[in-house]
Amino acid sequence: MQRKIYMLEENKNVKDILKEIYNDEECIFENIEREQLKEKLQEKSIIIINSSNNSSPLTGLPGNNQIHEELQKRIIKKEKFAVLYLDLDNFKAYNDVYGFLKGDILIKYTADTIVTVIKGRNIENSFIGHIGGDDFVAIILAENVEDLCQTIIATFDLNVNRFFSEEDLQKGYIETENRKGIKEQFPLTSLSIGAVICEPGRFKNILEIGEVGAQVKHIAKTVMGSSYAIDRRKK
Repeated sequence: MQRKIYMLEENKNVKDILKEIYNDEECIFENIEREQLKEKLQEKSIIIINSSNNSSPLTGLPGNNQIHEELQKRIIKKEKFAVLYLDLDNFKAYNDVYGFLKGDILIKYTADTIVTVIKGRNIENSFIGHIGGDDFVAIILAENVEDLCQTIIATFDLNVNRFFSEEDLQKGYIETENRKGIKEQFPLTSLSIGAVICEPGRFKNILEIGEVGAQVKHIAKTVMGSSYAIDRRKK
């Protein structure tokens, strides 16, 4: 069933939203709260997103606008913080073999893993966002970096095998055509994290943080399997 997306605007009440979705005779949720909408509408494969905050319709996490605002705010306040850039290794190959629907499920699993680990630690002033596709970002206290990277990877690896067939698990790789149309073997999908420690005054803008984040994540991706790398430079 094709999913429908409805924009949940701040000045729009629940009754109006339901009238758009249900016929009048079906609109029986008289006392429904805004936060209950998602549960009630799952059966109709309907997604409700907040139009004002650019959240991801797949994961419900804040999108690029909010990510940029959060980073800029911390730069201006001259806070010390850390940024984790997370993405899946060999995700295109996974989509080619298993299809986009299962790819979406794997992305949702990745988001849930990140949220569960960070929120489970009750880390003060943390922020988790979904850049798009299989790319995520987390902003946390600098002192939590090493432990969180290790725990996120361990939690991800603990259950990721359920997204692969028994045959692929036994082989230890998936096989699909590369961009040149040649059959190629790809390692099973894993998680890479590039972490940047942001000392007060080190970065002038969010682009500088992103550039260092891309460099350090590339280092993590040179290691087979789930891994992380941390940039601890002061300047």
